[in-house]
This record gives sequence, C-alpha cells and structure tokens, in this order.
Amino acid sequence: KMTLREADFALEDVMSGAMQMVSAAAQEKGLELILDADHLPQHARGDATRLSQALINLLANAVKFTDVGWVRLKGSVSSDDGRRVELRFDVQDTGPGIDAARMAQLFLPFEQADTSASRRQGGTGLGLALTRHLARMMGGEAGASSTPGQGSVFWIRVVLKHPERASERAAPLSLAGRRALIVDDLPEALAAEAE
Repeated sequence: KMTLREADFALEDVMSGAMQMVSAAAQEKGLELILDADHLPQHARGDATRLSQALINLLANAVKFTDVGWVRLKGSVSSDDGRRVELRFDVQDTGPGIDAARMAQLFLPFEQADTSASRRQGGTGLGLALTRHLARMMGGEAGASSTPGQGSVFWIRVVLKHPERASERAAPLSLAGRRALIVDDLPEALAAEAE
C-alpha cells in the first residue's frame, strides 16, 4: 500500500541523514563511516523519505554485521536523459562476506545470510525485501555482491527526475585548479575525498 511522494530534495542531505541514523552504532563498534556523494547532482525530484528508508536499511545491515573496519555509502549517476536521472547507491563494508549459495535468497522476505549471526545480531531479514520493493517502486532495482572474508556491496538503483526549480539545476561551484590538503589514515576515505 506504499505510495511515492514527489518533491525536490538535496541528495547529499538524504545520504548524510541516513549515515547519521547509523553513526551511533558504528561509533560503538569503532567503525569508520565514509560518505561519497561527489558524483551526484546536488538536487533531484522524487521521494526523499523512501530513498532514505532504503539507504538506512542497507547501512544498518552493514554496520550490524561488520565488526572491524569501515562502511562506505557511495552515490553515482548511471544515466541521465535530461529529464530523468538513474542513480546508483552502493553500501560497501569490510564485514565477513556472504557465501555465494546464499546470495540469491537475500532479498526474499525473512531470509538471512547467516542464521547464527542473525540470531546473535537480531533481525528478520525483512529489511532487504523492503529495500528491493522500494527500489522497484522508484523504477530501479536492488542487489548485492560479496566475497567471504572480504566484505560485501549492497546496492540500489533508482530513477529520479531533475528538480523543477531552475535554481536547483545550477551546476555546483567548480573547485578545479584549486589546491587542498586532505589527510586521512584510511585509503577508502581518502579516495572518496579526493575524487
């Protein structure tokens, strides 16, 4: 019975808000959170609440099942026809990874990749089914890839419109040719900041 509501919104605000929702749990475990929104338009038109819900589901799972390392949320443009823009959001973690035999069932309701870990961590597996449903409602899809022992990448693609207000279509201020010093001890964070 879910419906989508359309409004102009700032993409980075939605992404940073989703990161904020999991920041306490990540900090408790000593995980570094990385946000990479540099490859996205500043604004889009669509349902910011549903997009946020999908991102929070993916981030919460990544933080829940990652004990050491980091979780990164990256947004990128898959295609843009001038009216609609297809965006992809990747949530990558340094968790235990998931066996290939379980990957196909991950987005089914009440399925869990590791029942022993799920019992230990709590949760029903409904979050991934809901995330896929939300992505499909927004004209996209959801999926995942993983290598046991090397972490996982959960992603969603969504189709949004360009904002209606002309002022929000303006290109961001270019910093090309300017100098900046970026210091970080995590290569993944440096890559997100430097791009």
